[in-house]
Amino acid sequence: MRVLDVGCGLGGSAFLMAREHGVSVHGIDVSANMLASAQERLRAEGLALQVTLVQADVVALPATTRYDVIYSRDVFLHIHDKTRLMALLYDQLLPGGLLFFTDYGRGEGQASAEFVAYIEQRQYDLRTVNGYRVLLDRRVLWKSSRRTIRRI
Repeated sequence: MRVLDVGCGLGGSAFLMAREHGVSVHGIDVSANMLASAQERLRAEGLALQVTLVQADVVALPATTRYDVIYSRDVFLHIHDKTRLMALLYDQLLPGGLLFFTDYGRGEGQASAEFVAYIEQRQYDLRTVNGYRVLLDRRVLWKSSRRTIRRI
């Protein structure tokens, strides 16, 4: 099984998936500092045959490699073009593949001025659960003959 770990950071999730489940993980992150530490940990873990770590921006990845699972933990809030993001990720999934991600979100109601200022200061793009559902449903409708997105 091939897994893409978007925003792998220090590699903890990638190492766990490789060690506990025997999968091949390709981790990407935009931070050179995080990846330098992750590379040191990779050598110490002895998982170099199962895990690759590369500095890359997910929205710039070529769709040449396809994955059984795409995993990301709390990274998408930093990406503003979520429609493009979902399209790129979806195109990298193998038929029947699974997109599994967590992200910080926001409630459906009107946000306070303080919260709006906080989000703007950090340049976050927070979505509601329903906002993500709409993005994912759009991908399913457009490409339903190629892949299935499962909700858990």
